[in-house]
Amino acid sequence: LLACQFILMFSNTFWLMCIGRFFEGISSSVVMTAGLAIDVGPSFALSCSASTRVSSPQMGMVMASVPLGTLIGPPVGGALYGRLGYKAPFVFGIIFTAVDLVGRVLVDDRRGGRQSPVSTVDQVELGREEKTEASPQDSSVSESAQAQSTGEKEQEPVAPQPQLPILKVFWRLTTSVRPFMSYFVVFCCSLAFLTVDTTLALHTQAVWGLNSTAAGLVFLAAVIPTLISSPLAGWLSDRIGPEKVAALFLFAGIPWWGALTKQFSLVFFVVSFAIENFFIGAVVSPLSVELANVTRDMPGIGFAHTFGVFNIVFGIGNTGEY
Repeated sequence: LLACQFILMFSNTFWLMCIGRFFEGISSSVVMTAGLAIDVGPSFALSCSASTRVSSPQMGMVMASVPLGTLIGPPVGGALYGRLGYKAPFVFGIIFTAVDLVGRVLVDDRRGGRQSPVSTVDQVELGREEKTEASPQDSSVSESAQAQSTGEKEQEPVAPQPQLPILKVFWRLTTSVRPFMSYFVVFCCSLAFLTVDTTLALHTQAVWGLNSTAAGLVFLAAVIPTLISSPLAGWLSDRIGPEKVAALFLFAGIPWWGALTKQFSLVFFVVSFAIENFFIGAVVSPLSVELANVTRDMPGIGFAHTFGVFNIVFGIGNTGEY
């Protein structure tokens, strides 16, 4: 990703810029998939001690970071381009990408697979204390029980997890009912959002005469509500379930799409746009939790597989802007 930004910054021909954009898309999708898998892994490990579900509030915070970056990036890039020139936004992006790279290197993704935070030394000390407090008869009984359980564990081999081919993984994720419906909703939301985003500036300019700066302020109505609704959807997913939250927010936001077709007031249009994004923008958070929970029940499929297909579906929906 860093190399692609250098290519785009110094490219002086159209074909070189196309190559940079192509590899930037590949690297961005890989980074996004790995990032979601790393986020879900520790979240699942933390939630194992209390429940069987992935921690939904953490996923809500992760999904809220996407509109936050969308809110900060365009105005900062535009200001840098206007004052310092074409290369300034790329320098800004390279700095942030380097910081992100250092953070990813320092992340210990193996912590997600640990079942207990208690170290081996602590376990030994706890065992000694239990032996000291117990009576000699209880100690002999517990030692014999431990020996019997150890023998049973040694006799029972641990079955390795099956490794599925990538095409079979894709087929299982897209033909099972729960992940397919989640992917279908992600596709519809992605297609709808990108279609509106590409026509919003032209629509506000044609109907109310807004310039590019004022139209950009209208986009804030799409981003700011999502910063609140995504963590809220994650919190509600732990209470009533992610599938119910996704359905509730989806049906609550659909009527406001129709309200956007009314042209009698700019204030009404902005308010409707904000309410619609409050509900529809938060649907991705419970869907991500649902996909993570489904992944746990599908042997041979990991979080990286699930969110890799998630990014493919989301990217297919983004092609709707063309």
